[in-house]
Formats: sequence, structure tokens, C-alpha cells
Amino acid sequence: MNWWDCIDDMYVNRSNVNIEVGDIVLCPTICWDMRRKILNVSRATTGQETHQLINISIEDYDKANHYRGEAKTLPIYNLGLKKTEEFVLDRTKMRPCVVLKCDAEKIPQNGEYDNAVQLLNQSMLTLLPIYGFEKAPEITKYNPKTIHRIKWLQYDKLFFMPKSQGLAITKDSFARLDMIFQIPARHICTRTNTKLGSVFLNLLQLYVLNYLGFGYTEEEYKDVSEIISLAHECFQEIDA
Repeated sequence: MNWWDCIDDMYVNRSNVNIEVGDIVLCPTICWDMRRKILNVSRATTGQETHQLINISIEDYDKANHYRGEAKTLPIYNLGLKKTEEFVLDRTKMRPCVVLKCDAEKIPQNGEYDNAVQLLNQSMLTLLPIYGFEKAPEITKYNPKTIHRIKWLQYDKLFFMPKSQGLAITKDSFARLDMIFQIPARHICTRTNTKLGSVFLNLLQLYVLNYLGFGYTEEEYKDVSEIISLAHECFQEIDA
């Protein structure tokens, strides 16, 4: 028996207009296997003053040279850099992500318009990216033993997500808790038709709490903690 067969309605169709906790969205996610690049910009030598004609060079990040130079006045309107700032070039991939938190808390302005407070008040999404086992159709990136251990919840930072019929998770996948990230809600983020069911979401939340080292009461997560215990017990029997 698979532990995920114990959960009814693991995924459900989402019908809400706004993004909520448990929704699966599509969002650009940084590919951290690529070394971070720094983008250098200078004015092109054309004999005329313009903000549009520029030279661009790309170089590997060097902690001895970057984020510690003088402030730079760039030939791009309103994009000057302070001495602890750089333009960073990252490769990203559009991935499905689980919404862990929607931050809507507002800090009061206390009278006059305050631009700094406005920045603190921008809505943020905390996202958990989802990865597939395959690097190409029918070609897996991982050996069968690793996949087996992920499916049976043997790694604290990897959470197995079975495929869904007709919904956003089309193949067996896993979420990487070590890749949790935040973005402003106004950034590129596409809704899907899928939301985690309440029990599956509680199980994931318990997994996140455990990974981050936060405390929780057994009674609060009694039902889902039993599912994790079942997964570990079944793994021991299968692997024996």
C-alpha cells in the first residue's frame, strides 16, 4: 500500500480568483546549478549622447571585485548603482510551485505618504518549487534507489508529490524545501487549475516546519504525522 493512497482529494480544482495558500502556480525559478553572473553596462562610443546605445559585458561573480566598488552612474535612465549594488544575470526556468504563504500584512502609513513604508507593504508570495524526476521523456535524472527513497519520504528536504489526473502535476514529482523563495505577488506568476487538498497541504506544512526546525504539537498534526510514520514503516518493510 502506498502512503499517498491514504489521502483523499490530494489535489483539487481551484476556483478562487485570488492566489491562496496551497495553490499551485507557475513561476520563474532560478537555476542554481549555473554560476552567478554579473552584468556590466557602459555607454557605447558613438559620438552622440543617448540612453539606448550601450555595451554589455558578462563576467563571473568575484567577491573581491563585486559589491564593493564605487557607485556607478549608468547610461540607462534612472538605473544608477550604489557601491553595494550590481546587476545580476540568472538563468530561470518556469516551474510549478506550491504557495506556502501570501503576505498581506499592511504597515500603517501614520499620516503622510511614506515611500519606504510602501515598499514594506508590497504583497509577497512564499513559494516551494516542484521538480521532476525526468530530464527528458522516459529518461530519469536519478537512480531508482534515490527515487524510491524520495517517494517514501526518507529525505527531510524532499517531499514527494504524486501525479494528478487532469491537473497541474502531470508526472510524479518532488518539492525541494531547500529552494523555498519569495517574490512580490505582482511579478510573473501564473495561476493553474490546481490546489492541494487540505490533508495533503497539512502534511506538506508539517514537513516544512520539521525542515526549518520549528516546533509543533503532535496533536495539532496528529493525522498527517501518522501518514509520515506509515511511510517510514512501509519503507523499512519494502527495503528489508
